[in-house]
Amino acid sequence: MSYFLMQGLIFIQGKSERRAFEDNHAALERAISYELMSRGTRGETIMPDKLLKENPFQWLASKPLGWSGIYPASGQKKSGAWYWDNKKNEIVYVPKDPSLINFDDEKQSEIRLRLSLIGQGQATLLAANKYQWK
Repeated sequence: MSYFLMQGLIFIQGKSERRAFEDNHAALERAISYELMSRGTRGETIMPDKLLKENPFQWLASKPLGWSGIYPASGQKKSGAWYWDNKKNEIVYVPKDPSLINFDDEKQSEIRLRLSLIGQGQATLLAANKYQWK
């Protein structure tokens, strides 16, 4: 009986991590869209090359749970942490449980997202590495 309870708990934890990731992903996209609209309203010229290098976490009203700042060049990354990699201009999420995610590259253990401009005043976050939640 306790085995089934434990398996159920593990399943629920995995689903809650995925949901938290998706919520934070959506919040980042909304913050980016709002920033683009705000710049347009102020009459600022949107410089795509410059925008793609800016840390989108700065536009969030509150940082996501697990926000850990700039991606460490070396050393241990925290599980469940969100980082900004300012060398690659990518958002990095280090999963709490990497076994819940299939990565195309077996050496990968983190999800990377890159800002992409998709139209006049519109942007989205695209996967920089291929992954799929189980």
